[in-house]
Amino acid sequence: MNRTGIAAVVASLVAGMLLGGCTPPENSGDAPPPSTGAKATPATSTAPTKGVAKLQVSSTAFGDGEGIAVKYTGNGADESPPLKWSKPPAGTQEIAITCEDPDAPGGTFTHWIIWGIAPKTLSIPEGLPGTETIPTLLGAKQGKNDFDRIGWNGPKPPPGTEHHYVFVVYALDAPLKLDAGADKAQFAKALEGRVLAQGTLTGVYAFGLL
Repeated sequence: MNRTGIAAVVASLVAGMLLGGCTPPENSGDAPPPSTGAKATPATSTAPTKGVAKLQVSSTAFGDGEGIAVKYTGNGADESPPLKWSKPPAGTQEIAITCEDPDAPGGTFTHWIIWGIAPKTLSIPEGLPGTETIPTLLGAKQGKNDFDRIGWNGPKPPPGTEHHYVFVVYALDAPLKLDAGADKAQFAKALEGRVLAQGTLTGVYAFGLL
């Protein structure tokens, strides 16, 4: 068929579509919609934030990967544990800390959110009060954990089950614009783009086993 014949066939097909009220579909469904990008991992997740410096985090109460004493759990006095960390990088304006249990049956469970710690602070003592602000830490603020309480509430897994509790210390490049008593979603949002360095310390607890 020559070019004139092909052109005639195409014109005939288009005319038929128009006369029949048919228009080509905008999206046939064969191709996926344009990607909006992968969903970002919340900052309070135990996964490390990429592209930031590393802090060394430790505790006099337990070593990394070691058992947490009952004193610091919901089966005991439920005191917050002492923590210390290495010197943060230049430009740090604030320190924040979280503790999460990634082994919880319903998904990652947040036990602690605290921020507003002075940048020159390199440790916190045990037994911080469950209040929205902590005067002994120059007005550091605490958020609401997944027990729906303010401050620290320690491990209390079902008897005989071993869970890991990941403490994350963040060095931030600016004070968080966040009211005391905020929940983890609000904290995660405020934390976005603010992390200069971070480090983790993981404790293990299983009531009746340790």
